[in-house]
Amino acid sequence: MKRTLLAVIAVACLAAGCSSTKAGNAAEPSVPAGPTQAEFSVPVTIVAPMDRPLGTVTFLEIETTPHCTKKYGKIQKPKGIYVAVKMQVETTANHNENEFMRTTGRDFSEITPAGITKSADSNEYNCLEERDEFDTSLQPSSKYEGWVLLDVSDRKSKLSYLPQYAPPGTKPVLLPPIES
Repeated sequence: MKRTLLAVIAVACLAAGCSSTKAGNAAEPSVPAGPTQAEFSVPVTIVAPMDRPLGTVTFLEIETTPHCTKKYGKIQKPKGIYVAVKMQVETTANHNENEFMRTTGRDFSEITPAGITKSADSNEYNCLEERDEFDTSLQPSSKYEGWVLLDVSDRKSKLSYLPQYAPPGTKPVLLPPIES
């Protein structure tokens, strides 16, 4: 089921307690989201210790129970539900492949409503065969866009994104709950 960008932002805004202001009134000061809370279509810089940027990610779309292709063989059933995440990754000019090699399901963790963190990686590679994937090593000063397939146990879970080879101390990016 596809979720429109507007609906995702509205749900995220409601969950965060956003409020609208009337024209002409100054908006109330708010705490900036920072690099640990992502909004859809808003670029987030992945920052290593010492404020060193590794790259920028933008989460474009999230789709629960995506349609899988059978073009390349039988599709494995997920342990929970499949979640497809479309994202854009932009590398820095001084990109270090040993810290931010590529984007895969291994970069994601699921945080359940009970607060348990577990892998969201999916071993199913056939499901999204007809969509763009991140199947190449990232190069300096480059922009990539593609889909990652995850296996999530609970629709109310949050996703956490952190490049798998990021240096210790790099903060993950948290996404709003998959479904509220």
